[in-house]
Amino acid sequence: MKKFFVQVLLLLSQVCCATTVWSCPPGYPGESVHWRAAYCMQKHETDDFLHPGVQQCFSEQELVDGTSATSCELNLQYKKAICEGMVETEKDLSLQACIDAADTVPWVVSQGGV
Repeated sequence: MKKFFVQVLLLLSQVCCATTVWSCPPGYPGESVHWRAAYCMQKHETDDFLHPGVQQCFSEQELVDGTSATSCELNLQYKKAICEGMVETEKDLSLQACIDAADTVPWVVSQGGV
């Protein structure tokens, strides 16, 4: 339970105290921690960051994120994963078009957190 609250506080501190990194391409701007949250929420088909499955996913992905070189690369990895899910349900959307589009940025990223 303590780890859960630490994660929530970390995410909230990213929202209120960090400078957002908008130097990545328009299709995948922002903080990687927000992309991680968006990915996990999509994976568990919920917009509830506190959902137990989302929390587990968020923790597991935190370990994976430490192996990537830049936040832009992480953002792109999450955007690709999110777009793969979108392409499955929206047949008229191609994977590359989704990745390139600025209007397919998840709300949790565009709003700077949950």
